[in-house]
This record gives sequence, C-alpha cells and structure tokens, in this order.
Amino acid sequence: MMMGWWRKRHEDVGAPGGGRDAFAAVPVVADGVEAREDAQGRVQLRRVAPAKPGLASFVSRRLKLERRIRVNLDDYGSLFWKQIDGRRTLRGIEVLIREQTEQEQTESEKATIVFTRMLMLRHLIYLKVEEGAGCGPGKNP
Repeated sequence: MMMGWWRKRHEDVGAPGGGRDAFAAVPVVADGVEAREDAQGRVQLRRVAPAKPGLASFVSRRLKLERRIRVNLDDYGSLFWKQIDGRRTLRGIEVLIREQTEQEQTESEKATIVFTRMLMLRHLIYLKVEEGAGCGPGKNP
C-alpha cells in the first residue's frame, strides 16, 4: 500500500523516534563555490548556477550567458560557513554556534536546519552521510 511506503520511508529519515539523526550528516562545500571574506568577517559566496537540460540551456551556454549565484551571509551564517570542513557534523557545528552565540538548543537546531537547507537549495553545499552513522537502537550499521 502506498501510505505504508511513505510512512516507512519518512520514519527512517530524521524523525524523532525514527532511527537516523539528521545532525549526523557532514556538510561539504560544492565544487566551484568561491568564498570571500570582507573586513567585518562576513562571507560572500559565489558560484555559477548549474545548467538545466534543454534548448534554453544549450543556447545560453553557446552565448556564454551564465546565471551566477551570489549569497551574502550575516554574522551567524558566516560563522556557520567557516565551520564547514568536510569532517565536522551538523551537530558539531550546531553545538559550536550555540556556545558562541548563547542561544537555546532548540533555536540553534532550527537555525542550523534552515541555513543548511538554504545553502543546499542554492547548490552551495551538499550533505555526506557516513555509512552506519546515526543508527538508532536496534539498528545495524
């Protein structure tokens, strides 16, 4: 049944009692992303947007018209970005930011999720999940 498939799939991923911890993922900077820091320590990210398949993409590549992505990060976003090293988990980054900004855990977790999603939607980072990481009780890695 279709409802059972949906429930099973979504219980395994990031649900409170579902088994995997979403914060066990490791953020990694995508290829082609340039990060520049200004005098105040804020980071600006730049990247050429990935081309979509189709005629419009073909024509824009031929005419060398590239869509560029530029994101200016605030103080919290810059702190988050500077912690991405390809080894540190989202939990490690969240704890570090919580300690430095003196936020409540729920607020820093929510901000980490929202910010990670925003960077992923702009193809600036991706998440790497280690095999067996975040397995809950009774689950084999």
